[in-house]
Amino acid sequence: MKALLFLLSFLLLLCSCASEQPGRLQPLAPDPMRPLEQAELKKKCAAVYPQGKWQFVHAIEFSMAGGGGSSVLGVTVVDGNSLSCALMTVEGFTLFEARLTDRLEVDRAVPPFDRPGFAEGLMEDVRALFIRPDGSGVRYGQLADGVESCRMTGPDGAVTDILPLENGCRRIKTYDAEGLLTRTITGRSCRKAGPTVIPEALELTVPGPAGYTLKMTLLSVDGPTVNTSEMIR
Repeated sequence: MKALLFLLSFLLLLCSCASEQPGRLQPLAPDPMRPLEQAELKKKCAAVYPQGKWQFVHAIEFSMAGGGGSSVLGVTVVDGNSLSCALMTVEGFTLFEARLTDRLEVDRAVPPFDRPGFAEGLMEDVRALFIRPDGSGVRYGQLADGVESCRMTGPDGAVTDILPLENGCRRIKTYDAEGLLTRTITGRSCRKAGPTVIPEALELTVPGPAGYTLKMTLLSVDGPTVNTSEMIR
């Protein structure tokens, strides 16, 4: 019961708008990158998003900015630009299941997961984790602090910065059309799986007083270039 009460609170957070959004988009340095540096950065950023069909199973810990927390299991299937997602209790009861292709289809949503806005908010987070955003092109450069960035701007003006980290993992930051930070994703303990880099831990944070954090621990993965026995030891 406590877990369901927390998840109801988390659902309300996904459906609400934060009154404060810390962090703003930084401009890229005006000096262009050298061709070899740009080619290497392009390769790193391309490895962020899995290509082909993959299935990921994560243990997910929810925590709210004001305190409180609970855990569920998440199963995500990524196939190109399509994805499906299911949330389950640790006992295996399915709380929510949806697919996102050209449109969002909700196959199952038990109360309180059937509230308006929940499916859209959750699938937007999942899409940010696993699918390359739409955009007219990519700009490669450095931020003022010297961090390299692959920057994509969507049709609606929203911006995604992919920031490869020195440990082989990455950080992703998303901004709205006004340049306000909307989401930070950090990968840890990454391993190569062919051309793709798979994090064993992911943390997604939405800033602001109504913000929340998802901490995801990889339990299993299956894809074109990896299976569970190779990744999880």
